Amino acid sequence: MTSNETIKIRKLDSKAKAPARHSDGAAGYDLCSLEGGSIQPNQIGRVRTGLSFSISEDLVGVVFGRSGLGLKHGLTVVDTRVYPRNSEELVISVLNTSNSVFEYTAGYRIAQIVFIQTTCMPIEFVEEMDTTLRGESGFGSTGVN
Repeated sequence: MTSNETIKIRKLDSKAKAPARHSDGAAGYDLCSLEGGSIQPNQIGRVRTGLSFSISEDLVGVVFGRSGLGLKHGLTVVDTRVYPRNSEELVISVLNTSNSVFEYTAGYRIAQIVFIQTTCMPIEFVEEMDTTLRGESGFGSTGVN
């Protein structure tokens, strides 16, 4: 993706808000809820955006939670993606891990989307892997000091 490539977005509802970056250097564009609602404790809610996206074949849009909502309200975005050739409305799956009902209003900045360039390459099965400095010791094998 080049910096002059455009992500095409269609408003499916006149109340939908455009994704926006709210600080210099932000990787993600905040996504707003189309309408108000609530998510029950330990349940997954579906939050409508009223938007559909058209992205190039070498991109995927990955939707992440906003850090403050996770920390303050126990909200986690569950596997929400935007793929090329999918013109459906972006609906965000949000898990409420807290013991309280989470209520939100229309226009609430509920998540953020980051566009990531993808690469497709051949996959090959092998009998053995190349030797590395780490070897087969795995996570934590280099210590903490």
